[in-house]
Amino acid sequence: MGGVGAAHAQSSLPDLGIRCTPVVNVAVPGGGQSLNVLGNNPEIPSPSYTSQVARELSARGISTVRSHYSSIPFVGIPYLAAQQQGVDNLNATLSRVARECPASDITLTGYPLGADIAG
Repeated sequence: MGGVGAAHAQSSLPDLGIRCTPVVNVAVPGGGQSLNVLGNNPEIPSPSYTSQVARELSARGISTVRSHYSSIPFVGIPYLAAQQQGVDNLNATLSRVARECPASDITLTGYPLGADIAG
């Protein structure tokens, strides 16, 4: 979305819990892993694949923000409804990151329902 350059601000997004690093990763967890109980802190230990990826990226100077959605398909809501809510929330998250971190490139991580959402 933006180029990598020397003018990267290290400003924070308090409600998203990220820093504007040269690359910002937006992670979309899988079904049953996206309840907003962990917030957006990728450093909180979690067994989810996207949390493991976020910790690896953090070690490389890449910040991560989670995009949450109602993620209990098959039990709470139908799969396609969870997916659509995830897409809507992801679009809002991407817009916010792009607006707040205009010099940052954005990457996506998602697994497994999160991969359908990140598409």
